[in-house]
Amino acid sequence: MEIQEGEGGGTLFRELKGADKIFTDVLLTLIPLTGIMGILNLPSRLGISLYLQQYIGAIFGIVIGATFMLVPPGKKKAGDKVPWYDLVFCGLALAAGLYIAINYKAISVDVGIISTERVLLGLAAVLLTMEASRRIVGLPFCIIILVFLFYALFSSHFPGMLAVKSIFQVTTS
Repeated sequence: MEIQEGEGGGTLFRELKGADKIFTDVLLTLIPLTGIMGILNLPSRLGISLYLQQYIGAIFGIVIGATFMLVPPGKKKAGDKVPWYDLVFCGLALAAGLYIAINYKAISVDVGIISTERVLLGLAAVLLTMEASRRIVGLPFCIIILVFLFYALFSSHFPGMLAVKSIFQVTTS
């Protein structure tokens, strides 16, 4: 992998070694393999039916997890070690993606039922996606996303033409 230079002269990616490199290489290899399995519909040849959303959930977890393994939180913190918190973030991203991949059929049937694990994993997925986006794209992108989330949650309190039903009103009606 070619290392790209950041704005401050530092690298955008970690140069991993040892077990971290092997684990990250496995994650990066799983991304296209999972996509190929979905495109060729390989599980159906074994009598296993999977929804497209199950593949997307798995790929989501793998991509976000690989992002935390490869991209440091700041431009000046690149190196060859993955800090403990990025390992935790990687694990949470993989758990959220695998939860979707494994439990999608139940999720689609019980779409209106709110459970603790769904709320926690959904919140973790949103926050992890925001942090991974901040690392890759930058803070302005995250601010734009937060503005849209704020509007979706509190749009019923806005004046004039901006006032529409918020997410809370739509889901509780």
